[in-house]
Amino acid sequence: PSSGSMELVSPSTIRLDRENICTIGRLRSLQEIHSLYLQQNQIEKIENLGCFPNLRFLSLAGNRIRRVENLQPLRHLRALDLAHNQIQMLDPDELPRSLRLLDLTGNECT
Repeated sequence: PSSGSMELVSPSTIRLDRENICTIGRLRSLQEIHSLYLQQNQIEKIENLGCFPNLRFLSLAGNRIRRVENLQPLRHLRALDLAHNQIQMLDPDELPRSLRLLDLTGNECT
C-alpha cells in the first residue's frame, strides 16, 4: 500500500502512523480491534478510545501528549507505548489495571 493510506495488517490491527493526525475523533464501536498504531502524529490529547473496548496494544509514541488520561475504558489494554511525547507527570490511577507494559522513554517524567 502507498504511504498515506490506512494499512490494515489484519482484521484486528489498525496502523495510522505518520498521518499528521491531530486528534482522536469519536468512532463507532470497533470491537474486533486489538492493536492500534498512532505513533509519529500530532496528537496532543488521549481521548475517545472507548470505541476500542478490546484494545490490547496502543502506540501513541512520538506525539505531543502532555497528560496520561482517559484510558480507564480500555479494560483489556496490556501494552501502552507513550515514548517520546511531552509527558511531565504520571498519575498511576489513570492507567488501566490490565496494563503490563508501559514505555515512557524520552518523556520529562522519566
